[in-house]
Amino acid sequence: MPKKQIITIPDDTLRNKSSEIKVFNKDIEKIALDMADTIGSYGNQNEAGVALAAVQIGYPVRLIVLKEDDEYIALANPKIVKKSKTAEEDLEGCMSVPQKYGFVMRPKKVKVSAQNLRGENLILSMDGLMARILQHEIDHLNGILFIDYITDEDKIYTLSKDGTLINKQMKML
Repeated sequence: MPKKQIITIPDDTLRNKSSEIKVFNKDIEKIALDMADTIGSYGNQNEAGVALAAVQIGYPVRLIVLKEDDEYIALANPKIVKKSKTAEEDLEGCMSVPQKYGFVMRPKKVKVSAQNLRGENLILSMDGLMARILQHEIDHLNGILFIDYITDEDKIYTLSKDGTLINKQMKML
């Protein structure tokens, strides 16, 4: 059971734009720790959490936490400043859209400006899976969900109890 309750669709909270963090203090650090604990405790044998936006646990601030190699990275006020022209379609899921997965086209590389929990400026250049995760989480801060990008219902899958992805035509992935 996650440390904090994850807000799921159709809750309108997920559609609101999160506020910029202007004061970096213990409250922001506590939110980041709650997010890391929630990511770490999320999932089962077929699903795992790799990142979270603060809004997903009820904090409408521009903060995301990513899990990479058993370490957590907190990014405040992240903003995509550059995207590659090359894009790639891949499967995404979301803790706020339980047991649903879909194919989403996203740029392969991104450059992101952000701040750490002390308010110091950072620039990150990411590609592959980490670029996809960053884009997904930054979308959350703007009230956008991965399912908003999917116009073809054949590209939406449900997770079965045995961990198989199945779409409505019973096509297995």
